Amino acid sequence: MALEGTRGLVSLQGAESGFGVVYDEDETGTVDTAATERRREQRCAHRAERSVFNMGPPMAEIVRDCETQTGLPTPLAPGTSPA
Repeated sequence: MALEGTRGLVSLQGAESGFGVVYDEDETGTVDTAATERRREQRCAHRAERSVFNMGPPMAEIVRDCETQTGLPTPLAPGTSPA
């Protein structure tokens, strides 16, 4: 982030608010590594727990509610034929 900040690709304020990077007070683009680590630890401590990926409801629920939610018949699984 120090290089991006000094090149003007990201503002020092943007790096700080978006990525938790803390720069030395001389505003030369030098990263204060210890302060950055503390800032990021604080941000992580206040962040809510996130799931890795929400796969949605179980397939049985999707199939059961398909017609009600979409107005269309439930699609057939590959390799099956209509009854």
